[in-house]
Amino acid sequence: MIKRRGMLIVLEGCDGCGKSTQARKLVDALNTTPREGEGSLGGHVTHAELWKFPNRDTAIGRLIDEYLQNKCEMEDHAIHLLFAANRWEMVPCLLETLEKGISVIMDRYAFSGLAFSAAKKKKLGFQWCKIADQGLPRPDLVLYLSLSSLEMEARWNKKERDGTMVYIRERYEKVAFQNQVQAEYGKLMMGEDNWHVIEVNNKSIEVIHRNLLNIIKDNVKISTEKVIGKLWL
Repeated sequence: MIKRRGMLIVLEGCDGCGKSTQARKLVDALNTTPREGEGSLGGHVTHAELWKFPNRDTAIGRLIDEYLQNKCEMEDHAIHLLFAANRWEMVPCLLETLEKGISVIMDRYAFSGLAFSAAKKKKLGFQWCKIADQGLPRPDLVLYLSLSSLEMEARWNKKERDGTMVYIRERYEKVAFQNQVQAEYGKLMMGEDNWHVIEVNNKSIEVIHRNLLNIIKDNVKISTEKVIGKLWL
């Protein structure tokens, strides 16, 4: 009998595209999906965890959090390497989780690190930005939520007007910069067979969720039987 591991599924996209919402919904769905029958994943996924990068709970993550909230400044190469270190420090736990048969739904991963750093255009360079993350566990699926600039700005403005929460834009939440980030994402997905682009403009949360869940269902059997690959190697 084949021992099945968990899936590593990453959600990527610009700020405000709905990654966190969809990641939470996927975890809930995978944890409540029946083992067999209509809507099941054939028993291939029995449990899932939600992970988010940066992980702001570690010592490295707390430094990153201060930077993102504009509470401190860091040289661009240095902050890029801190983001990468934040991912690497979680690798032993990640591999252990997957080997137990638990799937991980990840809200951002190395692709965000590369896209955001390369978008700065301050001599970091696309290839240089890849180096620090080479060898990380390679995702089985990268689900990229594509959002237009107009919709992005509208969502941010809605958060700022919403009286039920305090919303302060973080360092990178500027439309011009996010457009460049999306261009860098375009380079990352070229020639990759594990990327899926999902248009989210004018689509409801439930419609997007069903699209994502269907992609997972189509890939779960083959993914859980494969050895975990290494990123960019």
